Amino acid sequence: MTTLRTDEGRPTLWPVIPGLSARAAAIEPEVIWRRIESWIAWRWGVRSCSFIIEGGCGAWRAPLHPFTVSTVEAWGGEAWGAATLAADPLGGRSLGDRSHYRITGTLGFTEDPPADVLQACRRLAEYSSEKHGIDGASSRTVELGGQLRESYERAPVWLARALTYSGAADLLRPYRRAP
Repeated sequence: MTTLRTDEGRPTLWPVIPGLSARAAAIEPEVIWRRIESWIAWRWGVRSCSFIIEGGCGAWRAPLHPFTVSTVEAWGGEAWGAATLAADPLGGRSLGDRSHYRITGTLGFTEDPPADVLQACRRLAEYSSEKHGIDGASSRTVELGGQLRESYERAPVWLARALTYSGAADLLRPYRRAP
């Protein structure tokens, strides 16, 4: 059984990230949340979602959490048709002998994220809002006069690895997979 495609909508409202500096608060919340959500399987903020699954006869669980099923369809060779799938004892669905299924529903919690997720969002936002230094430069040295010098060095991939470098990724480990 393979999940071939996931079509995830956008929530109408992204959760508020409290305690940000003015510079970090200037970053659109969606930018921070999309980076966080690319790393984890849990979602806050309700949105639509559908999965297309290939393979029959077996148990399937949504790879994103929490997912509530609203419709199940099976591919009939020409078009999608309504299907009924039994619940699986582990919280998923037992798929039948059809080759492809489309399961549609809603994804995401309505309540606020837990403290560790909000802390990860704060860390990512604050880290991402830091001054970049000189664009395109990974290091610089400034002579302040006499024997005084100031050196600055930053890995060129600092922003691409912001989840890791900020410490947010460590806080998000419990949320990497759906329960």
